[in-house]
Amino acid sequence: MAAVIRFSRLGVINKLVFDETYYVKDAYSLMHLGYEGKWGQNKDFLFNSGDFSALSPSPAFVVHPPLGKYLIGIGGNLFGWDSPFGWRFMAALFGTLLVLLTCVIAGRLFASVPTTALAGSFVAFDGVAVSLSRTSLLDVFLAVFVLAAFLAVVLDFQHNAHRILALAVESPFEGIFFRPYLICAGLACGAACAVKWSGIWVLACLGMGVFAYEVALRLRVRQSATSVAGAVTAGGIPAFVQLVPVAFVVYMASWANWFFGAGGWNSHAKGNKLQNWLSYQSQVYDFHVGLTKSHVYQANALQWIFDLRPTSFAYQKPYGGEGDYLVRAVLAMGNPALWWIGLVALVWLVYAAVRYRRFSYALVLLGYVSTWVPWFLYWHRTIFMFYTVVLVPFISLAVAAFIRFLWRAGTRSSLVGLVSKTLAAMAVAAISACGLFFLPLATGMLIPHSHWQMRMWLQSWI
Repeated sequence: MAAVIRFSRLGVINKLVFDETYYVKDAYSLMHLGYEGKWGQNKDFLFNSGDFSALSPSPAFVVHPPLGKYLIGIGGNLFGWDSPFGWRFMAALFGTLLVLLTCVIAGRLFASVPTTALAGSFVAFDGVAVSLSRTSLLDVFLAVFVLAAFLAVVLDFQHNAHRILALAVESPFEGIFFRPYLICAGLACGAACAVKWSGIWVLACLGMGVFAYEVALRLRVRQSATSVAGAVTAGGIPAFVQLVPVAFVVYMASWANWFFGAGGWNSHAKGNKLQNWLSYQSQVYDFHVGLTKSHVYQANALQWIFDLRPTSFAYQKPYGGEGDYLVRAVLAMGNPALWWIGLVALVWLVYAAVRYRRFSYALVLLGYVSTWVPWFLYWHRTIFMFYTVVLVPFISLAVAAFIRFLWRAGTRSSLVGLVSKTLAAMAVAAISACGLFFLPLATGMLIPHSHWQMRMWLQSWI
């Protein structure tokens, strides 16, 4: 179902929308020049009509690493650049993988088919996840690599926790030095960073999470400072080596064409290649921290979690504006029921992680910390709600776990149990109904303007 939603009518918006004007054209340039080139006048009009003559060989200053644009380019090369299906194909594929990865993580964490099905379906129908899967921006690629890194850490813990405990019994300084799943996590984090720099926060948080869990395991065996010291030497340092350098190698590999190819911004400036590249990275950093120009759809991190200011990618009136005219809109807006129930689930998750000390709750909470909390540091920056596609799986996991908790509490033969089970059923019904009701706004379905207005519950959604 997730694949059907993402691939069907993929080219219904038959032109570049929102930041596709940057990433799709950069992808085309990477595939044809080997680097991002500058585009001349009327570039979008020409590109939309299948005319790519506006591309020049002059290098352009771009502010994101190349991996996401290479991925977009694969679809364009496979299915053609003259059709939106071609340059949106990989986004739809990765959007489908995002649902699959959410299901795998849910299954691993909760060992429950209903909980897994809930988490996956929440992502499958969420408006942010759907709209980003049908639009060639970079964030859906980032989200998949982030979720892959989390899955690798889950697998590492589940395969090694008992071995770490057994070794810690023998000596506080015994540990597992080769952990293949952590290497996989490093690879995924490196790929995330090679799409967008925000992957760095995920790498840092996962690294700290791995160390914290190592400490917690060893303190179960021996409540002493030597357990912490052992966690550093036998756990923390090997984990660092298998995460950070691996991620760095992947990130640098994504720039191989810049170092060894024919061109690229600042690649032929005075000085050696490494100096030029470091200068380029410095320019990119300055751009990001200085990006404060206002935008009608900008939204800060606090607005994100309340689903207050979605990003409009497209709004078309293909048959004019007479009467109750037909509109085609693409709005990156979360499922209101999912996100608003998610607020309660987040509070419960914090409580549950502290109260029950379960790895599953702590890991989902770490997802929030690594993909949402860092954006509070950039309150002054121009940022958008569509960045939250990387957060959607963790909201979905939190809500699914919360519903599971309510349903299990409902097995008790009391009024509280009955209310708890009723609330769980109502939550599932509300999320399902909202997911279907708002789906036309995520997929560009043609609907009467009155139906579009019916879905604008808040003024800030317009």
